[in-house]
Amino acid sequence: MKRIEKNITCNHSFFLLSFLLFFFHSISLYSQEDLAGPATSSDDALEEELRYLQAETYVITASRIPESIKKSASSITVITDKQIRQMGARHLAEVLQTAPGMNIWYDPFGTFLVGVRGDVRNFQNVILLMVNGHPINDGWRGAATYTHDTMILDNVKRIEVIRGPGSALYGANAFAGVINVITKEAEDVDGWELSTCGGSYDTQQYNLLYGKTHNDLKVVFNYNYFNTHGFRKHVNRDAMYPLPSSLAPGRIKGDDEKYDFVLNLEYKGLKFDGRYVDREKDLPIGSTTALNEGSVDIFKDYYLNVSYERPLREDLTFLGKVYRNHFRIRQDQQFFPPGVPVRTPWGISIMKDGIMNIQSVKDNRTGFEIQVTYWMSGSNTLVVGTSYEEMKQFDPKRQSNTLLTSISLPFSTPIIPLPSVRDLSDIQNANKRVKRNFKAFFLEDVWDITGNLHLTVGLRWDDYSDFGSEVSPRAGLTWEFFKGYDLKLLYGHAFRAPSFLELYNVRFAEPHLDPETIDTYEISLGAEFTPSLSSRTTFFHNEGKDNVVALGEIAQNEGKTLSQGVELEARYDFGRGSYLSMNYTYIRWVSPHVGLRNWWAPRHMGNVMANVRLSRYLNFFVDCHIEDGFRRNIDDPRDDMSGFAIVNTTLIATKFLKGYENLELRGSIYNLFDKDYTKPSYPELYNDMPQPGRTFLMEVKYKF
Repeated sequence: MKRIEKNITCNHSFFLLSFLLFFFHSISLYSQEDLAGPATSSDDALEEELRYLQAETYVITASRIPESIKKSASSITVITDKQIRQMGARHLAEVLQTAPGMNIWYDPFGTFLVGVRGDVRNFQNVILLMVNGHPINDGWRGAATYTHDTMILDNVKRIEVIRGPGSALYGANAFAGVINVITKEAEDVDGWELSTCGGSYDTQQYNLLYGKTHNDLKVVFNYNYFNTHGFRKHVNRDAMYPLPSSLAPGRIKGDDEKYDFVLNLEYKGLKFDGRYVDREKDLPIGSTTALNEGSVDIFKDYYLNVSYERPLREDLTFLGKVYRNHFRIRQDQQFFPPGVPVRTPWGISIMKDGIMNIQSVKDNRTGFEIQVTYWMSGSNTLVVGTSYEEMKQFDPKRQSNTLLTSISLPFSTPIIPLPSVRDLSDIQNANKRVKRNFKAFFLEDVWDITGNLHLTVGLRWDDYSDFGSEVSPRAGLTWEFFKGYDLKLLYGHAFRAPSFLELYNVRFAEPHLDPETIDTYEISLGAEFTPSLSSRTTFFHNEGKDNVVALGEIAQNEGKTLSQGVELEARYDFGRGSYLSMNYTYIRWVSPHVGLRNWWAPRHMGNVMANVRLSRYLNFFVDCHIEDGFRRNIDDPRDDMSGFAIVNTTLIATKFLKGYENLELRGSIYNLFDKDYTKPSYPELYNDMPQPGRTFLMEVKYKF
């Protein structure tokens, strides 16, 4: 019955999208004739469309130099600021979900975990997240999404998403994918932009963006404030159910407040990029999968990056940068709610305030990088670079109202209740003061063998002070065998450095962990059947080694992993900004571990998206996101979770009021049909992690 209901929902969504596309495109044909206005307006619109088409054609992340996306030796997707606004995406994770092979998982701890080709990790340390080419992953967990999963989008110019390994250029944690968020420059903003929006769950957001060139100084400043109470859906059972102390049945929490400051300066090749984020968010359920009222994560995160680029001569360019990243987290966790019975050395005791644990840690990354690009000829480019970085974890603290008889197995052995929360940093601290450094050297050659045959080869050597060295090669051959038709043959090797949490945290640590490695093989075929219709099919095969898994409570290197799949993409442009696009990904994930499956990722996922330019005043966007093929873990007795299809829509009105041409209104409805669906979760949440129903958001933007 669930399968039938799911198919009905998917078919209903597909036919709705097809009908909407036909209906609105028909209107678009009339509106372009009747409402297009004078020829100058039409010409301006055409120039704008051509500019965004060009933005989708060239990339920089794949090879550290600008190149055609067709020549790029990677599976890469470009999402422009125009597309981001059209789709009504509220934050970074929602944008990423529209790319092929990408999905997001809102976990019980309140983080949008990003998956690449089925690889979704609790610690989110298999994806390298960069801003303007600068990595912002922390050293504590090796991730960036704990702070930046809801990164603001108002100052984003484009997002380049690489699916597959990137260690040959970027080193550790460019394992399953690389995401490079490229922000707007002064000329892209050229003035002030003020926007405010509000919607469901008392959500409110205010954004101030400024960009201007003053003589030779280019300035971009962005301030954003965000606050929401979040959705609070009902949970029937949790880890404590059916004990009297359980708060289930009950509602999850979702409060989230964030301040975000960005400052970018540029003066004659000298650039400064800085960002500061202060965020406090509730854990919807809690780290022990038990409903509670006292679990909050507090983040303070900043990075400072100074770079200088100049041509040394006509065929030689120098780029150098120094940077400092800082990450700080405080976790106020109520492991279990008030009244929970606990096992003590002298019997059962009742914790009237529940089990409280407050811990914090700070993390710094300081380093430099030098890159030289040499155009040896018109068809051969050499990229050479070196980098050095020091990472520190410091000032670890822990407070609790319990003493543990075994800190590595905190709730499996007796505990000693304390009359109140005490500072236990000196006697029972989960984290340690640690330091690591690494040095690296990378080399890449991009060679146009002929006008339609291109070879990219690269190699990077990383040497870490705590686990040794890794060599990461890559190779890619792209061939346009017929005009408009290209073939890519790709290979890449990548590694993931064990995080401080995995190496040194008392509960999880294994100081002798080796880095995970992966070898990826890809075959990709692209086709432009007509100037309007294009498609791409990509087959991928991943072989992982020394996979880090938590067996019991300890992280260990265990065996190999294997995943295979195919990505399908297609797009049809109707012209004047109207288009229909789709992508579909099938993943087959194999793990050698008995009792371990990739249960949090779907086998089937995809998007159907339609954008309709109704007139020069109105733009309508609709997309349907589909996930299916979830499988429970081997030791999970529940039935496999049903798939789902979610439809979102956005309508934008601009330049519709005489005298207020810089005013823009945007309205979005998410989960249009109010689908009741869940994301997979641990068995303790018997009915899985609930997701939001129908929600809306309205935004007003004015440029001056």
